[in-house]
Amino acid sequence: MAKERLLCLGEGQPTLKCTGNKLDSDFYSTFNMWGNGHSRYCKKCLDKIYDYYYKNSNDNDKLALYYTLIQENVPFITEIYDKLSSKYGKVTINRYMTEFSSKTQKQNIWSDFSISDFRLIDTDGFENQEEMKELIKKWGDQCNKSEYEFLEETFKRYTSDDEEEELSPQRIDLIRDLCNYRLILRKINDGTYNGDMTQEKVQSQIANLLKTLKLDNFEVKKKKSDIEKILEYQIWEIENTEPAEVVDKDEYKDYLNIQSSWGNSILRCVKNILSNSKEYPNITRESPKY
Repeated sequence: MAKERLLCLGEGQPTLKCTGNKLDSDFYSTFNMWGNGHSRYCKKCLDKIYDYYYKNSNDNDKLALYYTLIQENVPFITEIYDKLSSKYGKVTINRYMTEFSSKTQKQNIWSDFSISDFRLIDTDGFENQEEMKELIKKWGDQCNKSEYEFLEETFKRYTSDDEEEELSPQRIDLIRDLCNYRLILRKINDGTYNGDMTQEKVQSQIANLLKTLKLDNFEVKKKKSDIEKILEYQIWEIENTEPAEVVDKDEYKDYLNIQSSWGNSILRCVKNILSNSKEYPNITRESPKY
């Protein structure tokens, strides 16, 4: 019995370059109430669509998957994404659709994209898409701009004492983890958190990170004045350099006039005796530089 052949929506599209006439095994099964039980695009075309969005979202697999599922009118289910993300890291359209198709008991519920339980953050308040993409790349997906602002301000607060030092990538990652836990704690306190972590677990993670980063010293640090900075540098210079390295050697080479006095008072007299001469140099008396 010949296998059924289906048409792919990517047929004739210059970007996808699909021949259109494919076997039913070249498509994914879906529960789309407006479809025929299979994806509108073939597997190869969906891979190309996903790769396009992945590249244009700064390698953000969640955004790429979200935009690709829109094309198929398939819902974005956070439960599936989180499961695959914890297992594989990167969630591709193939992994998602394979897992999605296996949930046949949900076919009467997951009928179209409107059932998605994940939404992109509201773009209002962002200067441009590039700003939003950069924040997502740095902090992951958050609900709104105020949460990104909280993360940025918290990161700046924890790194304010390190402005003159270059932070290592490992320290940056740990500080960002700390900021994310701070955000979770704030959401728990105001009742907007819907995750699995408890307040005790979050506070424990925060305490461990503060200790690891050596930020658990609760003494108030006063900003050093210019005079204090100068004194610190002078102390460092005294402790770490030789005296001869910080003085004018020409100025102090005959500091007590010993060399010049010996030449005028002793060497000149001896020369006069030996040569029967009378040399009287123009000597100016100088006080020793004590």
